[in-house]
Amino acid sequence: MKKQMIIAAIAALAMAVLGTLYEQSDRLHVLPNTRLTLKGTATLMAALLAAYGAWAGGGTPAWIICAGIAVCALADALLERVFFAGMACFAVGHALYIAAFLMMKRVQPLNIVVFAALMLITLAIMHNLRDKLSPALAYTLYGTIISAMAALSISQAPVAAVGAFLFLASDIVLAFRLAGMAPSSWGKVVLILYYGGQYLLGLSTLFR
Repeated sequence: MKKQMIIAAIAALAMAVLGTLYEQSDRLHVLPNTRLTLKGTATLMAALLAAYGAWAGGGTPAWIICAGIAVCALADALLERVFFAGMACFAVGHALYIAAFLMMKRVQPLNIVVFAALMLITLAIMHNLRDKLSPALAYTLYGTIISAMAALSISQAPVAAVGAFLFLASDIVLAFRLAGMAPSSWGKVVLILYYGGQYLLGLSTLFR
């Protein structure tokens, strides 16, 4: 347990340092490619934590979560180059999380109730932002898959559920930023929620 805590702490510290460097990259005059490397590498720290969890006994679901985080690290870079390619890549990451969750627990009635509630929220947000986020179908489909991921997470270890909902919250804030309905300073909030969510998803592989 002590070894796990040390590795988890190192991963958290590395993510915090790399994420902070990425957030401050404009002020530090970091080159664009280096900036994207910092962004993706911060996420990869969570993937490495998940890989350790899989190696330590987390099994196939943990490896799938590791793969999901790694795909999201790729999406981090793609999002700033070709936005919808990055969104599609994130959707693949969520699909991997869903696959891992379904391997560990079958769908329960509560999962369906939570999914329905999250979809109502997604549809309400898209209704309000329909003139600002286009194509609306792409955003709605993405909202559907991340809602499914979050809904399934509530049957997992609490740390996984918190991570999934932090990820969901980061995307909701991001949607309002993209629509011009949230100040640019909220970018820091997006990063904190996003990196926190990915870290906890990686950490969850140690709590099966």
